[in-house]
Amino acid sequence: MSRPSAPTGQTTAQLNSAIKLHQSGQHEKALQTIQRVLAKNPKLGDAHYIAAGVLIAKGDLDRAMYHAEQAAKADPNRAEFHAAIGSVHATAKRFTESIPHYQRALELNADLPDAINGLGVAFKETGYAAQAITLFDRLIRLQPNNQDAIINRALLDANAGRAHAAVTRLDEASKRFPQNPILHDVLALASTYDDELTPEQSFELHQRFGLVLQGHLRARNQHSNAPEPNRKIRVGYISAEFRQHSNNYFLAPILDHHDHNQFEVFLYSTNARRDAVTDRLESAADHWRLHRSNDLRGIIDTILEDRIDILVELTGHFASNNLPILATKPAPVQISYLGYANTTGLTTID
Repeated sequence: MSRPSAPTGQTTAQLNSAIKLHQSGQHEKALQTIQRVLAKNPKLGDAHYIAAGVLIAKGDLDRAMYHAEQAAKADPNRAEFHAAIGSVHATAKRFTESIPHYQRALELNADLPDAINGLGVAFKETGYAAQAITLFDRLIRLQPNNQDAIINRALLDANAGRAHAAVTRLDEASKRFPQNPILHDVLALASTYDDELTPEQSFELHQRFGLVLQGHLRARNQHSNAPEPNRKIRVGYISAEFRQHSNNYFLAPILDHHDHNQFEVFLYSTNARRDAVTDRLESAADHWRLHRSNDLRGIIDTILEDRIDILVELTGHFASNNLPILATKPAPVQISYLGYANTTGLTTID
C-alpha cells in the first residue's frame, strides 16, 4: 500500500502510526487507530484508504471494499483511492471487475505504480498478455527496481513458452535482490521448463530458493507428537487447489482409500473458492481446515495444534504454493507430492 498524502497535525500522526502498525502485521491495532480518526472525521479519504489496505491484508474484503469506495467518494480525484477499489476486486480474483478502477486511477495519475502493476496483473489473468507486457515494461522503465513488475513480466514470458527469457530476466534480478524468496520461487519454477538449462543448473536454482526462504524462516527441530504405536497416524494435505483441478483426479482416489482405522486425514485449504470437487474432497477427509493464504502464522499454529505426523504439500512452486509453511517444519515428516515434477529445494521436506 503506497503512503497517501495525509492531513496535518494529530491526524497525520495517527494515520502514520496506523500505517506502521499495518506494516508490522498488527492489523487490529492499526484498525483501532483508524477508527479513532474516523470517529472524528468520518469522511476523511486517507483514513478510509488505509483501512482498506489493512482489511485486504486481513482478508476481510467486504469491509475493505466499503472503505475503498468511501475513500473514492470522499475525493474522486485521488488516483490511489480508485486503485484501492481495483485491489479489492483483484484480491477476490475478480480481475475483470478490477480493470475499470485501475484504468480510472491511471487517468488521474498515469505513473501510479500500484495502478500500473494492478492493471497489468488483471490483463495477465484475463488473457490480455500483450497489454500486460506493455504495462509491466512501462513500470520497469519507471521503476527499474520494482520487483513485482519484474516477476510479473517474467511470468508472462514463461506462460508464453519463453522459459529461457524468463530465467534470464529473473536470474539477473536475483543478483540485485538476492533475499527475495518470491523472485527465487518463480525463477525455480521457470527453470523447470527451460530446455537450455541442464538438470544440474535447474537443481542449483531450486537449492538457491531453499536457502533464501529458509534464511527468512526458522524450522522447528522438535515436535510434540506422541510416539504411541497404537494411535492413528495423522496425515495432512495442504493445497490452494482443493477444487476443479487436474491434481485432484489423482488425489481423490487416495483420500477415498485411506484406512480411517489407522489414519486420521486433515485437509488444509488456503483458498476459500469452492465447487463440487471441494465438497467431494472435504467429505473424504476427517477434518477440513480453511485459512487465508497470507495467514502464515495461523496455518502453522493449526497444523501444530492438530499434531500432524505427515504433512503432504501438493503444489510445489506453482502459484499460491505453501512452501513457506513447510520451510518452518510444522510436522516431523514432510512430503512434496503430485503437483510439481521437480525438487522444491527445501531441506525441510523429507
